[in-house]
Amino acid sequence: MNPIKSLLGRLDPTETARLRGLRRELGLAAGEPAAGDEPPLAPRAHAPGADLPLSPAQQRLWFLAQLEGVSATYHVPLAVRLRGALDRAALARALDALFARHEALRSVFPAREGEPCARLLPASHGLPLREHDLRDAGDREAARAALAAEELHAPFDLAAGPLIRARLLHLAEDDYELLLTQHHIVCDGWSLDVLARELSALYNAFAGRAFAAADTHTDHADALPPLALQYPDYAAWQNRLCDGARLRAQADYWQQRLRGAPPRLELPSDRPRPPQQSFAAATVPVRLDAHATAALKRVARGHGASVFMTVLAAWAAVLTRLSGQDEVVIGTPAANRGHALLQPLIGFFVNTLALRIDVAGATSLGGLLERARDAALEAQDRQELPFERVVERLQPQRRLDATPLFQALLAWQSNAPPAFEFAGLRADPPRLHTDTLKFDLELHLHEDADGIGGTLYYSAALFDQATMLRQVGYLRAMLQAMIADAARAPGEVELVDADERELQLRGFHANAAPRPPREAAHRAFERQARATPDAIAVAHGERRWRYHELDRAADRLAARLRAAGLRRSGIVALCLQRGIGPVVAMLATLKAGGAYLPLDADYPAARLGQILDDADAAVLLADGAGRAALADCGATLPPTLDPDEDSVPADAVAIDDVDSDDPDIDDPDAPAYLIYTSGSTGAPKGVLMPHRPLLNLLHWQARALPAAQTTLQYAALGFDVAFQEIFGCLGQGGTLVLVDAPLRFDFPALLAHLCEHRVQRLHLPYIALQGLAETVAGCDPAQARALDQHLREVAVAGEALRITPQIRRMFDRLPRCRLHNHYGPSETHVATALTLDGPPQSWPELAPIGHPIDGARVYLLDPQRRPVPLGAAGELYVGGTAVAHGYRNQPRLSAERFLADPFAERADGDGTPPRMYRTGDLARYQADGRLLFLGRNDRQIKIRGFRVEPGEIEARLAAHPGVAEVAVIAREDRPGETRLVAYVVAADPTRPHAQLAAELRAAAAAALPDYLRPSAFVALPRLPLTPNGKLDRDALPAPDGSDLARRSDAPPRPGAESELAAIWRDLLGLPDPQTIGRDDHFFELGGHSLLAARLAARLGRRAGAAVPVREVFARPLLSEMAALLAPAAPAAVPAALDLPAEARLPDGVSAALRAASLDPARHAARERAAAPQRVLLTGANGFLGAYLLRELLRRTPARVHCLLRCDGAGQGRARLRAALAAYGIERDCDLERVEIEPGDLALPALGLAPTRFDALGEGLDAIYHNGAWVHSLHPYRTLKPANVLGTMEILRLAARGAPSRVHYVSTVATLPPRDPAVAGRLDEETVFARWQGLLTGYAQSKWVAEQSLRAAGAHGLPFAVYRPTHISGDSRSAASNDRDTWSLFVDACLRHRCVPELEETLNWLPVDWMSAFIVELSLRADADGRSHNLIHPQSFPLRRLTDAIAASAGAPVRCLGYRDWRALCAADPASADVAAILPAELADEPGLADAFGEATIGNAVGERIGAQRCPPLDDALLRAYVERRNRALAAVRSG
Repeated sequence: MNPIKSLLGRLDPTETARLRGLRRELGLAAGEPAAGDEPPLAPRAHAPGADLPLSPAQQRLWFLAQLEGVSATYHVPLAVRLRGALDRAALARALDALFARHEALRSVFPAREGEPCARLLPASHGLPLREHDLRDAGDREAARAALAAEELHAPFDLAAGPLIRARLLHLAEDDYELLLTQHHIVCDGWSLDVLARELSALYNAFAGRAFAAADTHTDHADALPPLALQYPDYAAWQNRLCDGARLRAQADYWQQRLRGAPPRLELPSDRPRPPQQSFAAATVPVRLDAHATAALKRVARGHGASVFMTVLAAWAAVLTRLSGQDEVVIGTPAANRGHALLQPLIGFFVNTLALRIDVAGATSLGGLLERARDAALEAQDRQELPFERVVERLQPQRRLDATPLFQALLAWQSNAPPAFEFAGLRADPPRLHTDTLKFDLELHLHEDADGIGGTLYYSAALFDQATMLRQVGYLRAMLQAMIADAARAPGEVELVDADERELQLRGFHANAAPRPPREAAHRAFERQARATPDAIAVAHGERRWRYHELDRAADRLAARLRAAGLRRSGIVALCLQRGIGPVVAMLATLKAGGAYLPLDADYPAARLGQILDDADAAVLLADGAGRAALADCGATLPPTLDPDEDSVPADAVAIDDVDSDDPDIDDPDAPAYLIYTSGSTGAPKGVLMPHRPLLNLLHWQARALPAAQTTLQYAALGFDVAFQEIFGCLGQGGTLVLVDAPLRFDFPALLAHLCEHRVQRLHLPYIALQGLAETVAGCDPAQARALDQHLREVAVAGEALRITPQIRRMFDRLPRCRLHNHYGPSETHVATALTLDGPPQSWPELAPIGHPIDGARVYLLDPQRRPVPLGAAGELYVGGTAVAHGYRNQPRLSAERFLADPFAERADGDGTPPRMYRTGDLARYQADGRLLFLGRNDRQIKIRGFRVEPGEIEARLAAHPGVAEVAVIAREDRPGETRLVAYVVAADPTRPHAQLAAELRAAAAAALPDYLRPSAFVALPRLPLTPNGKLDRDALPAPDGSDLARRSDAPPRPGAESELAAIWRDLLGLPDPQTIGRDDHFFELGGHSLLAARLAARLGRRAGAAVPVREVFARPLLSEMAALLAPAAPAAVPAALDLPAEARLPDGVSAALRAASLDPARHAARERAAAPQRVLLTGANGFLGAYLLRELLRRTPARVHCLLRCDGAGQGRARLRAALAAYGIERDCDLERVEIEPGDLALPALGLAPTRFDALGEGLDAIYHNGAWVHSLHPYRTLKPANVLGTMEILRLAARGAPSRVHYVSTVATLPPRDPAVAGRLDEETVFARWQGLLTGYAQSKWVAEQSLRAAGAHGLPFAVYRPTHISGDSRSAASNDRDTWSLFVDACLRHRCVPELEETLNWLPVDWMSAFIVELSLRADADGRSHNLIHPQSFPLRRLTDAIAASAGAPVRCLGYRDWRALCAADPASADVAAILPAELADEPGLADAFGEATIGNAVGERIGAQRCPPLDDALLRAYVERRNRALAAVRSG
C-alpha cells in the first residue's frame, strides 16, 4: 500500500483538506500545475456601492431561489441557550460589529437584466436584534417552539437583505435562547464556528470584560484581529481560478470519473416521487457505541482509511443493496478552505464532492473500503473545482424532482460543534434546528466520547420513519460485518434481522385455508353437472349447451380417447378452432386421465412440429383447420381423432370399463395440461402442470369470487388463464360465454358481445383491457350503464397492469365492477392477487400484484437466496401448492428453475417435498406487505401478454447464413408500446441491408409466431460492448424509418394514402410518415391486434362510418387500407352514386372471360357438362342458403363447396350443422358431400389463399352465389365490399377453368318502384334501367352486382339471375328467418299485444318452395342469361297476418294507428329494430301488387314453374308462422 495514501486515508476530511492546502502552498502538490500559474489570492479594491461578483456556488443558490421560490431549504439555523445575567445591549452591539466585520453577511444579490450581482449593505446598517419576552406566557415551551419555527421559515429577500437574522427569546429570569438564522448563500458549516468564536469575543469586549464599560466608543478592532481579505475577494479569485490550468485538469478528472455513473439512486420509496422535489425533512437518530467505534477504527487503520471512509463504504453497500444498482454516487461536503487566509472568514466556501463507489466490483468489504478511501482522497485532491462547474461539464439531464448527480449525502463533522463562550453566562451546545434537507437522504455524523452519533435526515415526501429506522439497522449490520470479517463479499452480508425475516416468511402470507380435496381438477364440473343438469354451461353464438349435454359429450369423447390408446398421464394434443369443441376436448382429456396440450393452428408449421416432437402426444384431436395446419409441420402425427365425428353411441359412455387403468382413482400429482412457452435456446419449452396446483387455484377462486357467474372465455387455450376461465366457471355453476377470434380485438364488437350475453366475469391480458377501456371510456352513457348492470369482476394477468386514464375512466363508469390484478407465470398458477380499492382516480399508476393467494408462498430473495431487506428489489420465488412439475424433457433446466424450498415444512400427509419456482421476476415489498412487480432480472420479457425469450429469436436469426452476429431486445421508445427490434451484423458487409432484412423477416415469419417477430432490423457494423465485454444494450440505437419492415420505397400517393400514412406513424410511433411506403404492411411495421383496433376506430371517425377491425386485417397494405378512409355515402342521397360506373368489370376479369370464350377446348368442356359435379355455394348458413344446399344435394350428384366466414373448416362445419339443425333440415342433407371453404366475400380472393382460389375456380362447374350482407339501413358504401366487390371476386373465380356458370340470387327490390311522373306502360328492362329510383343501399348493391353479371355475360360468362320476393317460413315446419322484417314485425306485435291498422298487401313465398324453384330453374338448359323474378302469383292482405297474431297472443290484442304502433315499438329496445326498418308512413312504400304500376314485369313462378305448384298461403300456414314466433319469444323470456 502507498504509505502516503495510507497516512492520508487515516485523516478525517477536515484534516485531509488542511494538509492538501499546506502541500499546495509549499509547492509539494505533485502532478498538478504549479501554483505560480494561478492568480494570487489577495484583496481587491472596489468602490462603495459597486457590483461585485458571485462565486459559482452563490450563482447556483441564487438560481435555485428563482426556480423554487422562497423557502427554508437553504436556511442555516442556530439556536443557543444562554443562562445567566445577559447584557442584551452588549449582545446587540456584538451582532452589529460582526455584521460590519464580514462583507459576506452584508452581501445582497439583486438582479440586473436577469443576471445576479452582489452588493454590500453599509457597515453602519447593523443587525437588528428582535426580542420576545415569554416569561408570562401560559405555555412557555409552546410559545418558544412557535417563535423558533417562525424564525426558521421566515423567508429572506436575497435582493434586499440582510441575509442574517437574530432573535432573543427571554424565557425566564436569567434564561434566554438566541436564534441566529443565515441564508446558505452567505455562510456554511465552518462559518458557524467562526461566528460563535467571534460573536463571543465581541460580546465579551462590549460587556466590559476586556474594556471599560463606559468606553462605548471603543472600536471592536482590538477584540479581533483584522481580516486580510473578504468573501467578495475570494469570489473574484475563484472565478479567475476556474479558467486556470489546475482547475481545468480537475474538470477533466471529474468528467472522466463521473461519466456513465447512475444518474439517480433508485431507492424504493414508500410514496411516489413528487413531480417537484420536496425539501421537507424528518429524522431518525444514528448511534454506534464506543466499543464498535473503536473496532471500526482498527478496521479502518488496517486498510489505510479513516472512520469516515469506513462508514462511506458501508453506506454505499447498503444503498446499492436497497436500490439494486451496482454502484452509487454519494455526495460529501468539503470545507474548501485550504488557504489559511480563508479560514477566519464567514462565507459560502463549502464545496460538494461526488464520490462514485463501485460496490459490485469489490470482492470483499476490505476491498470496498479501499475503493471508498481512494475515491475520497482523489476527490479531496480536486475539491477546488466548484460543484456547479462539475455539473456544467457533465450536463446531466436536469429534472425538477431530484438533484443532479447524487441524491444521498454523507456529512462528517470532524471538529467540535461551535461553542459560545459568553463571559458570565453558561451557553448550552447550540442546536441546528432544521426541518428541511437538500437531498433525498443526508447522513450527518460526528464522533464523540460515546462513539459515533448523528442524524439521518430523509425526505418526508418519499419515506416513512419505519423504513428509515430499518435502513439505519442495515447500516449497523454492514458495519458490524466489516468488524467481524472484512474479507467477506458485500453481497454476502445478511442485513435482514430475525424479526424482519419472520415478517417476510410468515407474516405476509395468508392465514391457513382449507386444503382442497385429493381429486382431479374436473371433478367440480362433474358435481355441478349432476346438481344442475339443465343449467346453461356454454354459450357460443346461437348455440347453448346445458351441463348434462356438455358432460355427456365429454364422456363420449373420453371413451374414444381411451379406445385410441390414451393411458394415465398421456398427452392429448388439441388443434381445434375456438368454440365448444375445445371445451369438450379439455374435459374429455381429463376424464380419460390424460393431460391436454393446446396447439394454435395459426402458429408456423415448423413451431408446431417442434412442439409435437417434444411432447410425444398419445392422441391428436384436430378438426379440419387443425389437420391443415399440421399437414406440413414435419412431425410424425399421433393417432388423430376429429372431435366432431362422434362414432361412439350415446349409451356407450362408461369409460370406467375401457381399461383397468381407472381414471376415477385420482392422483392430484398427475399432469393436467402441457403448455409451451418461449425458450431461450431457440426451442419452445413445455410446462407440465399437475392437478394439485390447479385445484388450489380453483378453491381459492371459489372463496374469493361469487359463484355461478357468467364468464367470458377470452384467452387462447395456450395461455394458462384459459384453464382458470373455463374450469373456474364450470366448476361453480356459471355459464361460459365463448367469443370468436375476430371479436377478441374488435373492442366495440366485444363490448356489444359482453352486453348481449350479460357477462359478469372477465379475464383479460393488460393490452386487451386497455383496448376495452378505450371503448368503454368513449361509449355512450346508455351502453356504459348497461355494462354496469352485469359486469362485476375483471381480472388482469399476463403482464404488468398500468392504470391508464382510460382504465380509470372505464371503472369510473362501472362503479359496481371490481378490478383484480393477478400474477403468476406459466410454471405456477396465480401466485398473488390484488383487488384495487377506493376510487379509480386514487389507484397507483403501476398496480401492485398484491399478496400470496391461499396455498401459495412467495419469497423475495437475493442471489444467495436469502430474504432481501424490506423495500429492496429481490427475485420472486413461488412455493407452496402452486408449482408445476417442471419442463418436459429438460431435466437440467428444470433443476435450475424448480428448487427445494428451504423455508417451508412438508405438509402432513403430503409426500411431495416442498418446492419453489425461481421466476426470474423482480419485485419488492411495499410497507403494507403488498408486492410491486418491477420487471425481469434476465432477458425474458412480456409483449402483449406473451412470454418472449429474445434468445429464441436470436437463435432463429443467427441460423441464417447472412448473419454474423445478432441481438434482439424489446424497446419501449414510447410509454406502453413495447416492440421487438433485431440488431444485425451482416456476414457480408457489402450486401444491401434491405435484402438481408427481407430474408430475415421471411425466416422469422416461417418459424415464429407473430408476437416473436421483430418489427425492425437495424444494421450495425458491430455490436456495442460494455468494458466487461457484454452487450451494451443501452448503446443500441433506436430504429429509424430505414430499419422498418419495408416492402418498397414507393411513397404514399397524395390524399387518402398520405393521410393514412400519418395515422400509421402516430399509432406506430414512427419518426416520419415519409418512412412509410404505399406497399408497406401495417403488421410488419409493428402493428398488432390492439393497435389494429385503435386504427379501425381512427379510420371510422375519419370515414364517418364504423370500420370493422377485420377490415384492417383484410387490407394490411397501405395502398389497400386507404380505401377505408373514403367516407360512407349517405343512404338518403342515392343520386350521388353512379351505379352503372360501379358495375364496370375489372380489366382482369374481362380479359380472362374473353380468353376463355375464345378457347375451343374450354368451351367444349363447358358444353359437355350435364349435371354439375362440383359446385360452390355462398351464404350456405343463411336462411335461403341452407335450403339451397339441401336442394342441391337432393337434385344433383355434385360435391358442394360452401364458402363460410369462419376460422377454420371445423368451425365452419359446426356452424353449418347448427344452421341446418335450427331449421330442422340437417337430416335431409348428405354432409359427406360438403366441403367447407373458410373465407369472406368482403376480402380479396374471397379470403382464400391464391393457390386455393385458383384450384377451386378451375374445378368448379357452377357457382350459386347466394351470400350477401342483407341490411335495410346501411348505405351502399357500407354494403359494397360484401355485395359488390364480393361478386366481382366470384366473377374472377368463375373466369378460371371452363368458366363456371354463375347463378346469382338477387332480390326483386332491384326493380325500382313506379315513378308517378312517368306515364305509359314500361317493360321490365326499362324499369331495371331506372336505377335512380332504388330506395335502399341494399337494393343498390344488388343492382350493381346484377349489372356486373350482365357485363360478364357479354364476355362469354354463362349466368342466370334469380330475384326472390319476400321469403317466408318453411311451408311444412314454419321454420323462419328470425331477423327478417316480417318476423320482427310479428315479434313486436306479440310482445306488445298490439297490431297496427293497415290496409296493405303482402307477397310471400315459402323458403322451401323458393329454393326448389331456384335449383330447378338453374338446371334447365335455357337458363343462361335470364333474370327470373320469383313472385307468388297471389298476394294477401296484411290483415290476415294481424288476425293470426291476435289469435295466437292468448289475450286481447289492441289495434293502433300505424304511427302510434311504430312509436310504441321504437320506445322499447326489444322492438326498436322493426321501428327503424319500417318507414314512418307505410303508405309511402307501395306494395308489390302496385309497385310497378302498368309495367310489364315477368314472373318465373307462373311462366316457367307453373302457378298450380304455388298455392295461396292459407290461414293455417300464417297461424303456424305466428305460433312459431310466439314459441321463440317464450323461450327467450324463460331463458
